[in-house]
Amino acid sequence: MTISPRTQSLLNRLPKDHPLAPSMRDAMIAAAAASEGFSGYKIALATDGRSTPRGQREKLQEALTQNHGKALARAKAPVAKARKEIKSRRDALVIKAVDPANIAAALERQEIRQWFRSLDIGVRQSVALGSKDRRILEALVTAPPELSGIAGASAASEIENRYIELTYPDELAAIEAMDAVVAEAEAAMHVARNDMRSTVDMHQHDFDELMKPIEIIQPWLMDDGKQVCEIGTDGRPS
Repeated sequence: MTISPRTQSLLNRLPKDHPLAPSMRDAMIAAAAASEGFSGYKIALATDGRSTPRGQREKLQEALTQNHGKALARAKAPVAKARKEIKSRRDALVIKAVDPANIAAALERQEIRQWFRSLDIGVRQSVALGSKDRRILEALVTAPPELSGIAGASAASEIENRYIELTYPDELAAIEAMDAVVAEAEAAMHVARNDMRSTVDMHQHDFDELMKPIEIIQPWLMDDGKQVCEIGTDGRPS
């Protein structure tokens, strides 16, 4: 297919050296093709002149639900799958369990918490977030925040995030690289979907309701909850 200048401008923003780039590029092109095909169908209906304005709207909605909308949903599927993988990888970055049998390490963490509590309350957070010593962060996140004098859930969350940064630097870098690719593809999906809504000239809520059954992909699950197959928007398992 011929790639429009606007689609090409979106493709140009896609990082080229990431393993996900080819599949995200294909998805972006497919989404643009679905949107442009739908717009072309509207022009063809108007040019044909055999349908009333109401008839044209009805045919457009039918074409959306039976053809072009499904094509867009198929294009979005690998993007949604990649986003799900990013979330799964982020969720796997957790506070590592400490060895309860290591008494020396437990005493060291206790001393660190006592030292942290001795700091002025106004500087504790900046000290924690500026630390490059994982042992300090480990002491703070492996015990209730009250034992370290950490004030509030927000402060505790920031310290946990700093701990994650120090503990999983390579994995975080890999996730950020994935996110940079997937975010561009998601932006292209949004553009294509919004163009379709404009083509059919529907209110956002009404359009969302019309697209909802098309965009939902039903999974098949094993007994242990592991997904092994899913039903695509074309009704076929993959």
